[in-house]
Amino acid sequence: EEEDRAPAAAITDAEREAMRLQAEKQAREQAEAERAALMAQAAAWKAEAERAAAERAAAEEAAKRAAEAQAAAERSRLAEMEAARMANERAAATEAAAQEGIARAEAQARLAAEQAAAEKQAAEARAAEAQRNADMERMRAETATQEKLQAEAAAAQAAAAASPVGAVHGDDDGEEDDTMTEEDKRVKSELALIMMELWEPKSDEAVEKCLVRLIQLADRVRNRKLIRIAGAIPILVGMLTAADPNLPLTKCQSLSLECIALLSKNVLNREDIRKNGGLSPLVSFVHKKEQKDQVEALKALKECGKSSKNKALLRKAGFIETLIPFTMADQPEEIQCLVLDVLTVLNFNDPQSQQAMRDAKGVPPLVNLVHSPKVEIQKRAVRTLGAVGGGNRKLQTLIRKTKVLPHIVKLLDHADAEVAKAAGGAVASLVDNDLHNQTLVLKAGGIKSLIAQLGSPNDSLVEQACAALRACVKNFKKAQNAVRTAGAVVSLVKLLSSSYESVIIHATGCLMEVARGNTKNQDAICYGGAVSLIVASLHTNSPVLQYHACGLLWAVAKGSKKRRQAFIKAKAVPPLKMLCNSPSEQVAKGAQWGLEVLGQK
Repeated sequence: EEEDRAPAAAITDAEREAMRLQAEKQAREQAEAERAALMAQAAAWKAEAERAAAERAAAEEAAKRAAEAQAAAERSRLAEMEAARMANERAAATEAAAQEGIARAEAQARLAAEQAAAEKQAAEARAAEAQRNADMERMRAETATQEKLQAEAAAAQAAAAASPVGAVHGDDDGEEDDTMTEEDKRVKSELALIMMELWEPKSDEAVEKCLVRLIQLADRVRNRKLIRIAGAIPILVGMLTAADPNLPLTKCQSLSLECIALLSKNVLNREDIRKNGGLSPLVSFVHKKEQKDQVEALKALKECGKSSKNKALLRKAGFIETLIPFTMADQPEEIQCLVLDVLTVLNFNDPQSQQAMRDAKGVPPLVNLVHSPKVEIQKRAVRTLGAVGGGNRKLQTLIRKTKVLPHIVKLLDHADAEVAKAAGGAVASLVDNDLHNQTLVLKAGGIKSLIAQLGSPNDSLVEQACAALRACVKNFKKAQNAVRTAGAVVSLVKLLSSSYESVIIHATGCLMEVARGNTKNQDAICYGGAVSLIVASLHTNSPVLQYHACGLLWAVAKGSKKRRQAFIKAKAVPPLKMLCNSPSEQVAKGAQWGLEVLGQK
C-alpha cells in the first residue's frame, strides 16, 4: 500500500481532478447504466408482472369459466338426474296405472263376456222362439194363401166353363203338403250345404256348381217348396238384380235365371219372387241378345204372371206394350211362342190387360199370326186371341170385324189336336154372351165341328169341345136346337160317366146351357139317362162338379112336374140338403136352387 500511495502522491491535483471527474463521470455513467438497467429490469419486471397479471386474470377467467361450465355441467347433470328420476317415477306411475287399467279392463272384459254370453244365450233362445213362431206364422200364412189360391182357382173354374189357356196353366205344381219323406230329408240336408256356399261364396266356380245342382233339384216338383223354405229365392233374385243391363249375363246369373224359371212353377214361389223384387230384372232380360236368357226370362214371367198381384204389377209397368213388338217382328219361333204364352196368361180374365192390348193395337198382329204356317205359333196365336177377347164385348166385336173368326172355326177340324183344342178355347171365349159371334160360328159350321170332337179319344179335346159348345148355345135357341137335332145330346149324356172328372164337369155345364129354357132339350136330357148320372155327381167330393150338377138339375127339372119327379125318384133330395151346408157358397146356393125347383125345403 505504501508503494501504491507513493506514486499517487506524485499525481497532480489536476490530474486528480481529472481523475475525480473521470471517476465521477464513470460513476455517473455506471449509475446511469445501472439505473437504465434497473429501469429496463423494472420495465421487464413490470411487463412480466403485467403479463403475469394478465395470465393470472386469464387463468382466473378461464378458471371462472371452467368453474361455471363445471357448475353448469353439474347443474345439467343434476337436472338430468332429476329429470331421469322424475321420468322413472312417472314411468313407474304410468306402468302402475296401466297395470291397474289392464287389470280393471280384464275384469270388465270378463264381466262383459259373461254378460254377452248370457245375453247371447238369451238372444239365441229368443231367436229360436221367434224363429219357431215365424215358421208357424209362415206355415199358417202359406196354408192360408194356398187355400185362397186354390179357392180362387176352383171359383174361376166354376164360373167359367172354358179356359182358353188350359195348356198354359196346366203345368202348375200341384197342392203342397206337409208330409216329410226320407227323400225330402236328404234334399233338405243337401240344400243346407248349398245355401252355406251361396251365403258365403268362396269362388265363382263353387257358386256355379251349387247353382247347377240347385237347378237339378228344382226340376222335381216337391223340391221347389223345400228350396223356397231354405231361403234360396232372395239370393237368386239378388244375383239377377246385380246384372249389368248393358252386358250379357254372367254364368252365375244365367244359372240363377234358369233356376228361377223352374221355381216359378210353384204358386207360393211366385209370390216370393215378387216380394224380393224379381219381376223387374226378369222384364229387362226379355231384351237380352242371348236367346237362352230371353227364353228363361219369358218362361219365368209366364209362370209369375199367373198370380193376380204379379199380373197387375206387370201390366202397370207397361209389360204388355213391351211384348207386342215381339208378335210383329221376325223373331225366333221359341221366343214368339213364349211371348204369346205370356200375353195369354196376362190377358186371361183381366179386363184391364185386355184394354191395354186394345189400346196398344195388339190385336192385328195376333190375327196375322193365326194364319202363320208354323203350327206352334198358330196354336198360340189362336189361344191368345181367345184370352184377349174373353168376356169383353168391345174386343169380341173388334176381333169379329177382323174376319178371323171363320178361320178359327176352320181350325176346329185341324189335324193337330192341340190346334183344334186351342181353336175350341178361342171360340168359347169369343162367342160368350155375344149373339153376333154365336150366329157367325153357327153359320160357319162351328157347332158341327165341335159335336164331332165329342167322340174324340183325346179327353182334353173333348173337354174343350164341351166348353165351346156351352158358350155357343148359351141363350141361343137356334144353336140349342142344332145340338139336339145333330144327336149330340146323347153324346153329352154319355160323357157324364167319363172317367175324366174335368170332362164330366164341362159336359155337365154344356148340358145345362143346352137345356136352359128349351123344353125339347130338357126332355131329351131327362129321359136320355142323365138323371141318375146327375145325382151321382152330387155325391162327389168335387165342389166344381157339385155346383155344375146342381145347375144342370135345376135347368132340366124346371117347368115340368114329371121331370121333377124323375129327380125325386132318383133320390136327389138328400144330397141336395147335405150340400146346403157346403163350405162353398156357390155349391150351397146351387143346392138351394135345386131344392126349390124340386119343391123341397
